[in-house]
Amino acid sequence: MSVVYEFEAAEKPAGQLCSEVEMLLGESAKSQLREGLTAGEYLETLLKEHLYTDALRFIAYTLPTRQSVWWGCLCLIKILDPETLSPIEHRAMDAMIRWVVEPNDEHRQRVQETAERCPEESCVTILARAAGYEVIPLPRPKYHVPQDFQARGIHAAIVIAANLQPERRDELVRGCLLLGLEVSRGERPWNVLDHQE
Repeated sequence: MSVVYEFEAAEKPAGQLCSEVEMLLGESAKSQLREGLTAGEYLETLLKEHLYTDALRFIAYTLPTRQSVWWGCLCLIKILDPETLSPIEHRAMDAMIRWVVEPNDEHRQRVQETAERCPEESCVTILARAAGYEVIPLPRPKYHVPQDFQARGIHAAIVIAANLQPERRDELVRGCLLLGLEVSRGERPWNVLDHQE
């Protein structure tokens, strides 16, 4: 069964999509890149080879920002026990979901504001910082922030959340990968009710 991975750039060969993320992929993942592979075929290969961290990174870098933030929110909702989150982390999750549903500058600023008040080490904080980051083309005042800041942050938030449960890490990562595929195909439309389940 082939993996269906769909988004606006999905028709591009995996190698072309990997140009930004290739240096961050492990050697085993790099060795799986073949000319003519689609993004879905490449992801299928990564999954078959159990290269889950590389597959997570590939999805974080290739999904459009809005879908990627939504995917990150779904993953944290799936992994984290809501009872362990502080009130400000709950507000940050709500702000991110609101931005995904209605991506405007006011909602992005709200995400930034809540991220600044969240605990430093929290995976919710990392995701909120990635979601609230305003993309500014270089050279501008934020030239020192890597242009792949959002993708790195989304990937890091998911990995950190999964690592909180080491005995279930692989299972949780596989679940997040499936969520990424579903988001890419539009099978997980965003709405606020998903966070309130």
